[in-house]
Amino acid sequence: MKKTKSHTNHGWNGKLLRVNLSDSEIREEELPEELMRDYIGGAGINAKLFYDLMRNNPQADPLSPDNPLIFGCGPLVGTTFPCATRYTVTAKSPLTRIFGDSNAGGYFGVRMKQAGYDHIVLQGKSDSPVALLIEEGKSPRLVDASELWGLDTYATDERIQKEYGKCETARIGPAGEFNLALHRNSIGLISRPLALPDPATGVRGAVANLNGIGVRTVITYDGVAQGHRVTVDLLAGVKTLDTDMGVTVLGS
Repeated sequence: MKKTKSHTNHGWNGKLLRVNLSDSEIREEELPEELMRDYIGGAGINAKLFYDLMRNNPQADPLSPDNPLIFGCGPLVGTTFPCATRYTVTAKSPLTRIFGDSNAGGYFGVRMKQAGYDHIVLQGKSDSPVALLIEEGKSPRLVDASELWGLDTYATDERIQKEYGKCETARIGPAGEFNLALHRNSIGLISRPLALPDPATGVRGAVANLNGIGVRTVITYDGVAQGHRVTVDLLAGVKTLDTDMGVTVLGS
């Protein structure tokens, strides 16, 4: 897998991971600076990535390999900023057949950032069930997940932990595998302990034969420094608003 240089930019790692499940190609890319500058957080960049991939094929079947599955974290995730653990999963919704995204908490998003990635873009369809394993310091890889098929989300997590060691996982269960999670509040992809309720992103994972994503990382990401840098940026933004727009923000 081709690796890019690693850098941090005010809370961003500056890296995106692309996974083509059809041919098992995995590659790292630089996250364009204009995306970090012009779009709001992980959800905003997810939306832009989704648009770029689907703009020439807007009628694509949401249950087809043409529908990407995109994971994204904002710049505050993994820092010391309070409650900054959220991540967003974006795809064309099988329910509404238009753009949709889901959001969850837990530790998956934090571990994803600590492993070095702001976004993960999954495309295509594997010939057999697989899981994406991301280990800090190693190249991400697809591993066989045939034995996970049919297990519920809790059993899947336990099996992944046993096989690959302590890690955070986002995985699908039987409802996703059998295309049953099309209605609101069905559990699609789940990141212990919170679920992604809408728009049935777990079904898209099942169509791709993607059973889950496991992230193993030793905490080397400097969340304190990043948190300080992000906080300074926020305060600078408040000061700029106060000075340039003549408004008071947060009592400043």
